[in-house]
Amino acid sequence: MLEVAEQKPVEQSEEVMKRLTIFWIFVILLTACGPTPQDIVDAWQQDLNKGDIEAALSYLADDVVVSVSPPGPSEDGVYEGKEEVRGWYETIVAGKGTGTMSDCQADGDTFTCVSSYEDEGLKSIGVDFIEGSWVAVVHDGKIQSYTFTISPESLAKFPPPPTAAPAEPLVEEVRITAAETLAGNWVAKSGEYSVSHIFQANGTLVVSVSGFGTIGTGPYLFEDNLLKLEDATGDCTGIVARYEVYGIYEGEELSKLRFVLDGDDACTERRNTLDGETLVANP
Repeated sequence: MLEVAEQKPVEQSEEVMKRLTIFWIFVILLTACGPTPQDIVDAWQQDLNKGDIEAALSYLADDVVVSVSPPGPSEDGVYEGKEEVRGWYETIVAGKGTGTMSDCQADGDTFTCVSSYEDEGLKSIGVDFIEGSWVAVVHDGKIQSYTFTISPESLAKFPPPPTAAPAEPLVEEVRITAAETLAGNWVAKSGEYSVSHIFQANGTLVVSVSGFGTIGTGPYLFEDNLLKLEDATGDCTGIVARYEVYGIYEGEELSKLRFVLDGDDACTERRNTLDGETLVANP
């Protein structure tokens, strides 16, 4: 009777160890069945391509950091947090942007792919698509950060920026006061980039940047002989500004436009690419 009593604690200890082993095996199996980084990235890209911004954002961490290199003019190419990323995604969706991932490889939390991207802004300046490396950190089922670096081959696709014309008023200039006169693609230089302003016949302005694609869209019209602009997407959404517009004709063709800000424009990017600048017709 004494021997049986002494063996009972040992049997209980073995039972506890068995239960703990089964528990940890169950935890490991649950972890193994979770979505892989490839699953997460594929789902994120599919939702963004479909224009479902909220679904795409659900795969990002709340403090996500997104970077594009090289950045567009008048910006640093870094978007921090979901709200800043949301503004950028709105611009992508407005420009009908789509991306594809290929040759993806995982190394711990780091996930690297070759990314291809296209949108209407790129096509309007003769660029079919751009490509580059896409490097993300995927942890706890969320994309914590990612960086898209445009390849030199893709950057070489963009047309060279036009030489900026003098900003001073010229004797050949005439005042432009009708929206239909602006219809067309007008290009300016901003540093090493070309900035394309496409005034569509339906009253929509689409702005795109070489190496970056579409950065903003919004309505345009003339009020009291002033061009009224309002961004509908991106960081300047809802910001209204008015500009005087002057044109230069070569024969019967309008060849250049010059913009002069009337009052203030709180949208820094728009002000830097328009105020005092001369845009050249790009057929």
